[in-house]
Amino acid sequence: MDLKTRIRVALGIEEETTQLAYEGKLADGTIIVSEADALAEGVAVNVLVEDGTQIPLPVGEYELEDGTKFVVEEEGVIASMETEAEEEEDDMGKKKEEEYEEELTEEYYWFAGLNDARQDAMIDLSFNLGQTRLRGFVKALEAMSREQFDIAADEFMDSKWAKQVGMRAIRVTEMIRSGEYI
Repeated sequence: MDLKTRIRVALGIEEETTQLAYEGKLADGTIIVSEADALAEGVAVNVLVEDGTQIPLPVGEYELEDGTKFVVEEEGVIASMETEAEEEEDDMGKKKEEEYEEELTEEYYWFAGLNDARQDAMIDLSFNLGQTRLRGFVKALEAMSREQFDIAADEFMDSKWAKQVGMRAIRVTEMIRSGEYI
């Protein structure tokens, strides 16, 4: 916000507006928001109250609807995010790789024609994102269907998911791009 706007807000002439880049739901249905693009350690996070106001998220352990877990140790600030690796082994045991492969085969006619490395990359994406969120990558999936793997990899990398999972995104997208295990 520029100086002129800050002064107008301070004098009560203008209301302060906040651009929210992230909005999500906790497992209990509570809506949370942040000015950051994605949740991460050190990011400020607030509860969006029914009247549109925001209050800092209280200290505690939380889980998003997608299963991502995080801890708030100082009111309104994320102290830690549970890494994917910590949960991956347990979650993969609940839903076997074959089930993910079956879902992908049913959903995408082109999946069966991919080589093993690309299929495993898609299984990883399906496991990590869930089918509903994976469907949101429309451009990447269209590129996959046309065997434009460089474009597909770039589209997956240009996302909040890639920022959230870091090196995992690089590994998975390079498998898509090259067709080889990384």
